[in-house]
Amino acid sequence: GSIYYNPAGLASLLTSEVNITYLSLYQNINFESFSFAYPVAETFPGLGGTVAVGVNLLQPGSLARTNDSGVTVNGNATFSSGDQVFTLAYAKAFGPSLHMGFAVNMIQQQVDTVSTSLFDVNVGMVVLPPFDGMRIGVSLQNIGAQESGFNLPFNLNGGISYRRYELFSEQDDGALTAEVTLPLQPIEDPVGVKVGGEYNFKWVGNR
Repeated sequence: GSIYYNPAGLASLLTSEVNITYLSLYQNINFESFSFAYPVAETFPGLGGTVAVGVNLLQPGSLARTNDSGVTVNGNATFSSGDQVFTLAYAKAFGPSLHMGFAVNMIQQQVDTVSTSLFDVNVGMVVLPPFDGMRIGVSLQNIGAQESGFNLPFNLNGGISYRRYELFSEQDDGALTAEVTLPLQPIEDPVGVKVGGEYNFKWVGNR
């Protein structure tokens, strides 16, 4: 998730990670996601940090071709559409209490014979206070998309989390999180607030 929400979180990885998701939704809509993160400190000691790549595909399948009144035209004529996001990210720790990272996204969208694409950037920072288990994160999302004429939200996100291990046994842990999203453009969007919790026991997790 760090590659998309706050790329600075990638700097915490100690080993390579792969995430694969496939969702079959209603009306033949499919969502597919793949991401891979690799700490490069051993391979490139002078560079350090973590490199990650990600691909997200949203494929609605075939849709009925209609006119402006919503009436199907040309018999059973259909058209296809889809959204793709390709991401390249990098993050690095600057000392024991500061992680920083960025992600470059190439976003493509196609509806029938019309297609378009753009690049935008996400940047983030994670601070690890002396208080054990706590993290504070800040990120900017969709930098540059507005200059390309796309109405993607330009947001400032801030969050805090606290994780504690061995809550009830030697094999469990839990976490509490809170996040605030401040829209910078368009500014008429509402401020978003999210809170969450997580409890893990061995290999089973609940959120």
